Amino acid sequence: MPKQIIRLHEKSGSDRVLRLDVPVAEPETEYEVVVETRERRPDLKVDDLGWPVGYFDSTVGSWEGDFVREPPCEFERREDY
Repeated sequence: MPKQIIRLHEKSGSDRVLRLDVPVAEPETEYEVVVETRERRPDLKVDDLGWPVGYFDSTVGSWEGDFVREPPCEFERREDY
């Protein structure tokens, strides 16, 4: 069976415990469950990959200033075989 990603939005209780009911395809079957938690920010819209919408448009090409150029380094010399 292929991996399935299920996205749930739930609220934790006053006891700081988050209880989840996860729907699955087959009854009486063992499943491996991986849980990643992060605080949900309804004001922050994200794309399909989880990046804030417009993040790359607002950052790409936005560098202002001079780049520091290091002098080239010398590599060690090895014997020819």
